[in-house]
Amino acid sequence: MACAMILLQDLSLSEAAETLGVSRQGVHDLITRAREHMEGYESSFGLIARRQQTDKMEQMLEENRERLPEDFYTTFKKILEA
Repeated sequence: MACAMILLQDLSLSEAAETLGVSRQGVHDLITRAREHMEGYESSFGLIARRQQTDKMEQMLEENRERLPEDFYTTFKKILEA
Protein backbone atom coordinates (compact mmCIF):
# COMPACT_ATOMS: atom_id res chain seq x y z
CA MET A 1 0.00 0.00 0.00
CA ALA A 2 2.80 2.42 0.89
CA CYS A 3 4.53 1.75 -2.44
CA ALA A 4 1.35 2.47 -4.38
CA MET A 5 0.90 5.73 -2.51
CA ILE A 6 4.45 6.86 -3.17
CA LEU A 7 4.84 5.60 -6.75
CA LEU A 8 1.35 5.77 -8.22
CA GLN A 9 -0.30 8.56 -6.26
CA ASP A 10 2.90 10.62 -5.99
CA LEU A 11 2.48 11.17 -2.26
CA SER A 12 5.38 12.19 -0.04
CA LEU A 13 6.58 9.98 2.79
CA SER A 14 4.83 12.30 5.23
CA GLU A 15 1.53 12.16 3.34
CA ALA A 16 1.65 8.38 3.07
CA ALA A 17 2.57 8.10 6.75
CA GLU A 18 -0.37 10.27 7.77
CA THR A 19 -2.78 8.28 5.61
CA LEU A 20 -1.51 4.96 6.97
CA GLY A 21 -1.27 6.17 10.54
CA VAL A 22 2.44 5.37 10.87
CA SER A 23 5.67 7.36 11.05
CA ARG A 24 7.70 8.55 8.06
CA GLN A 25 10.34 6.03 9.12
CA GLY A 26 7.68 3.31 9.06
CA VAL A 27 6.77 4.20 5.48
CA HIS A 28 10.45 4.32 4.53
CA ASP A 29 10.97 0.86 6.04
CA LEU A 30 7.95 -0.49 4.12
CA ILE A 31 9.33 0.93 0.86
CA THR A 32 12.77 -0.52 1.57
CA ARG A 33 11.35 -3.98 2.29
CA ALA A 34 9.17 -3.84 -0.82
CA ARG A 35 12.21 -2.92 -2.94
CA GLU A 36 14.17 -5.82 -1.45
CA HIS A 37 11.31 -8.20 -2.26
CA MET A 38 11.09 -6.91 -5.84
CA GLU A 39 14.84 -7.27 -6.30
CA GLY A 40 14.57 -10.83 -4.99
CA TYR A 41 11.80 -11.59 -7.47
CA GLU A 42 13.90 -10.13 -10.28
CA SER A 43 16.85 -12.29 -9.23
CA SER A 44 14.62 -15.36 -9.25
CA PHE A 45 12.70 -14.72 -12.44
CA GLY A 46 14.96 -12.43 -14.47
CA LEU A 47 12.01 -10.57 -16.00
CA ILE A 48 13.86 -7.33 -16.67
CA ALA A 49 16.80 -9.11 -18.31
CA ARG A 50 14.40 -11.21 -20.37
CA ARG A 51 12.50 -8.10 -21.50
CA GLN A 52 15.75 -6.41 -22.49
CA GLN A 53 16.71 -9.47 -24.58
CA THR A 54 13.30 -9.48 -26.24
CA ASP A 55 13.61 -5.76 -27.04
CA LYS A 56 17.06 -6.35 -28.56
CA MET A 57 15.77 -9.24 -30.69
CA GLU A 58 12.84 -7.14 -31.86
CA GLN A 59 15.20 -4.31 -32.82
CA MET A 60 17.41 -6.74 -34.77
CA LEU A 61 14.36 -8.20 -36.47
CA GLU A 62 13.23 -4.74 -37.60
CA GLU A 63 16.73 -3.78 -38.76
CA ASN A 64 16.90 -6.90 -40.95
CA ARG A 65 13.29 -6.99 -42.10
CA GLU A 66 14.09 -6.39 -45.77
CA ARG A 67 16.48 -9.37 -45.85
CA LEU A 68 14.12 -11.83 -44.17
CA PRO A 69 11.37 -13.89 -45.78
CA GLU A 70 7.98 -12.35 -44.92
CA ASP A 71 6.62 -15.51 -43.29
CA PHE A 72 9.71 -15.77 -41.06
CA TYR A 73 9.40 -12.11 -40.08
CA THR A 74 5.68 -12.43 -39.30
CA THR A 75 6.09 -15.62 -37.28
CA PHE A 76 9.06 -14.33 -35.29
CA LYS A 77 7.29 -11.03 -34.60
CA LYS A 78 4.28 -12.92 -33.20
CA ILE A 79 6.58 -14.98 -30.98
CA LEU A 80 8.24 -11.85 -29.60
CA GLU A 81 4.88 -10.21 -28.92
CA ALA A 82 3.51 -13.24 -27.05
